[in-house]
Amino acid sequence: MSTLPLFREERPDRLMEVVARYPFGLLISHVSGEPFVSHVPMLVERDRGSFVVLGHLARANPQCAALQSGGQVLAVFPGPDGYISPSWYESPGVPTWNYVAVHLKGRVRMIDDPHELRGLLERLTSRFEAEAGACSSPASLVEHFEGLLPHIVGFAIVADCVEGRFKLSQNRPWVDRVRVATVLRGSGRGSAMELAEFMDRVREESDRG
Repeated sequence: MSTLPLFREERPDRLMEVVARYPFGLLISHVSGEPFVSHVPMLVERDRGSFVVLGHLARANPQCAALQSGGQVLAVFPGPDGYISPSWYESPGVPTWNYVAVHLKGRVRMIDDPHELRGLLERLTSRFEAEAGACSSPASLVEHFEGLLPHIVGFAIVADCVEGRFKLSQNRPWVDRVRVATVLRGSGRGSAMELAEFMDRVREESDRG
């Protein structure tokens, strides 16, 4: 990821917040020499200081077979984004796009062992059932779909490269940053309001020095 120092985010807690809030990411690798992307809900955990990305793929997915050799993969977690009009500035400017994104790159290990795969599914289900406000038991759900386990393969990526890019108008004067966040927040659109939230926090942190 091309990351100018002004927009670079390296704090582990802030990066974890993004991957936790926006878990539906892109798993990127090569299949038969060509770039290949799967859209996958993923869980990111910390293990002895490292970021570990967990998820699963359908066994029929061509990417699944390609990853069995344990190559390098890239997991991308896009956060909120939005168009920024120069008409929102007090000073002259040009159109641009603000966004939040986190990239995690590392070597993948495929999870085929039934016991380990079942545990992985329980962890994933527990996380997303809780966020959805549902009341299903993760263990009972996995047990219900036991017959489907042979048709999926889990994966774990220990990231050796973690990059965050928070492009949130940090290059603009303070008044412009306030105006942009105000317009985004007033739009009533979910992604725009979330983007404004990130902008407010980054601006407040810079104000505190």
